[in-house]
Amino acid sequence: MLFTSLPPGLFQGSQSIAELILQRCHEYTSQTPALLVDTPRLRLLKLIEVGLSGEQLDNLLKSAPTGMMQTLEVIMTLYPPLRLSGATLSAFSLTSLSLSNNGITDFAFLPSVESNSKRRRFNRIAESPCSGLSTPASTRFRRFYPWFFPELAELNLASNIIQQLEPSRLANLSRLVRLDLSGNQIQTLSDWRRLQPLLSAILYRDRQSG
Repeated sequence: MLFTSLPPGLFQGSQSIAELILQRCHEYTSQTPALLVDTPRLRLLKLIEVGLSGEQLDNLLKSAPTGMMQTLEVIMTLYPPLRLSGATLSAFSLTSLSLSNNGITDFAFLPSVESNSKRRRFNRIAESPCSGLSTPASTRFRRFYPWFFPELAELNLASNIIQQLEPSRLANLSRLVRLDLSGNQIQTLSDWRRLQPLLSAILYRDRQSG
């Protein structure tokens, strides 16, 4: 479905929308932060030139169903730089995330290696017979350290203003097969060696999936 303007209450009672494209409808989405609450089957959301700040967009995404969403594209926000909460994004089971043309300067929305180390330590403790915890370790970890993208296979950050690679964040994307950083302002490859294991893994997984 493609909309350039949205009448109030459009999605009320609608349970079957799987793919939704919102383009230049910033007035409606700004005034209706719970816009997506009535779309429980939504798998793909594309926001094009939507005039929302990072906080407003964050609130909009929080109204979306978390169980089904696999693809999210936010293209050319009207209020760059776009800053999204990693905790909000990782609530979805994203396999594809595209944030191109948004004035993004860094990888702050991704977890760091430190967070991943905490996850491993937490899992070891939680899975111990002496822990007394019955909830699955991965679920408990998300509650404490929510910036975690276990299913992400495609990440598009093209045409932003990123100047420096951050291997400590990129290295956690264990299922990544496609990474697009074209059109940024990366001027140094001083961290290239630290990225080599990640890039080798991406190439290997790409061959396996192809």
